[in-house]
Amino acid sequence: MMSTITITTSNNESTVETADKALAQKVVDVIQNGIHGFNTPSNTTNIQPEDNLSKIEKLFELKEKGVLTEEEFIQQKSKLLNQ
Repeated sequence: MMSTITITTSNNESTVETADKALAQKVVDVIQNGIHGFNTPSNTTNIQPEDNLSKIEKLFELKEKGVLTEEEFIQQKSKLLNQ
């Protein structure tokens, strides 16, 4: 089963496909850590609830595709809800 990661920005959408789930998870972790590192109070204004909702929806999609486990999904969702 192929793992697929879709990265969407305001102007582009890129897809990364890999047969190695562990590698896909590492890519997701790097991206998420980069997003969380960027979303510090000095780099952002107030994060809107809609932004968190879309992030949770993307996490759910990754879980449904098998990239994230249920536990990883719950952990990342909790982080977003506790911001």
